[in-house]
Amino acid sequence: MASKSKIEQLYEYLSTCPFLKVPTDSRRNKPQITVDYLGENPTTYDLTITPSPTWVRRYVDGGGVRQLLFLFRSLATYDGEAARTNMENNIFYEEFVNWLERSKPDYADWISVEALTAAYVQSVSETQDKASYEIRCRLLYASANIYL
Repeated sequence: MASKSKIEQLYEYLSTCPFLKVPTDSRRNKPQITVDYLGENPTTYDLTITPSPTWVRRYVDGGGVRQLLFLFRSLATYDGEAARTNMENNIFYEEFVNWLERSKPDYADWISVEALTAAYVQSVSETQDKASYEIRCRLLYASANIYL
């Protein structure tokens, strides 16, 4: 059996976050995470890979440390006038960052997963009842010797 790609591993890992909410209309009773697509209903999440150099450090034997930069995005209920609603969205991301720092992924070559920015509002719907939030993150992993 072929090993899983980094995007598949990252998807599985993010799916284990205990702070992800299950959409109210979900029949699967688990958080909804998509790849490269953020839906139109609140409480959906998206994993999007972003352009970046793949190597962080190269060793003379051909191995080294690689990175995968990604956005973790969500669509959340938003209220331009109610600070509490928007504060709760930011609290979610604060907890998410803490989880990234504390959790230990179960992949042998993974070095770390970290948030590179705080979460921020990317866009607000025309009706101002939904907002997309995003946070930039990075996966560091060991790359095996390619010359042997």
